[in-house]
Amino acid sequence: MSCIYYGDRPGLTYNKREHVIPASLGCTTMLPRGWVSDQANEFFSRMEDDLMHRSVISINRNFFGPGQRGSLSEKKAAQSDVSVAQDEKGNKALSYMSLGKPYTIDCFCRASKKYHIHCTSHESAEEFIEKLKNFDENTKFVEISSALLSDEEVLVGFHNRKYYIAHSPGLKNKFDIRGEIQGFLKHVAELDFSKANIIQSQVKMEFQMKEIPANARVCTKILLNAAAYLYGWDFVMQSEFADVKEWILEGKHEDSFSNGPSFNPDVAINKIVPPDSHWCEFAMVRRRFVGVVCFYRSWGRVVPLAEFHERPIPDINAFICDWRNKKDYKFIDYLEKLH
Repeated sequence: MSCIYYGDRPGLTYNKREHVIPASLGCTTMLPRGWVSDQANEFFSRMEDDLMHRSVISINRNFFGPGQRGSLSEKKAAQSDVSVAQDEKGNKALSYMSLGKPYTIDCFCRASKKYHIHCTSHESAEEFIEKLKNFDENTKFVEISSALLSDEEVLVGFHNRKYYIAHSPGLKNKFDIRGEIQGFLKHVAELDFSKANIIQSQVKMEFQMKEIPANARVCTKILLNAAAYLYGWDFVMQSEFADVKEWILEGKHEDSFSNGPSFNPDVAINKIVPPDSHWCEFAMVRRRFVGVVCFYRSWGRVVPLAEFHERPIPDINAFICDWRNKKDYKFIDYLEKLH
């Protein structure tokens, strides 16, 4: 047996197993060991990160879940990327969203030569200052470009062992995070944080979503995984799927796979699947084997996966992920459950 995606490429290993739908979306069903190589699995994990954190479905995930590796625990709830937020007084901060609620991270804002600091308490402010003192020329950081900031405004924060700097688009490649930190530390050197005014306020967040070709490719990969689970390894190893695999792995044949028909949320299956569930449905449309993937019963893609001279499947079939109840179903099993 060889990898569904990389075939018999030398050096492939099979220590891990591939989830049909990413575990971060709550799917518990995996393909058998030996169907998807560790190398393909690692390649897909990088693609999935954008889909989970910076695509349309990331909003649903940040509001409803699931969290890390599909966990339903609030302690492991999904978090959005850190982005720029603004409160009712116009103060800027760095913030993220989890389960529909915005949270500010420890940060400072420099507006011209004035500073203010966003922290949850005087104690956290002092801890934040100590973290900033550890920053040096070799420290890695995350850069955020935001239209909410003017060229005179810069935000620097620390959260989950990561440093962040946010600036206006006009300062692209012109900012100096180390200089900003040193300037702030010099400013606060004489402050007594037991008496300082710590800003704690409700903020409105800025979401920076991006729909990129990699999102469409990972959706297509999910469909091919589901087809393998429903119809078998032999089915998806047919030569008719060669082009769609090149699209998934290399972005080739974009016109054939990224411009499918529009997704219709009123399709029959979407009316009977569990609330907020994900599903993949397959059918033959003339000679084309077509897959539809839907997330949270609200957003999806239609992808023509392959063309056959003879009909390869007898009937419509589907894979359903009821992540809220940690249950996955084949379509026929789900219909039996309903009755």
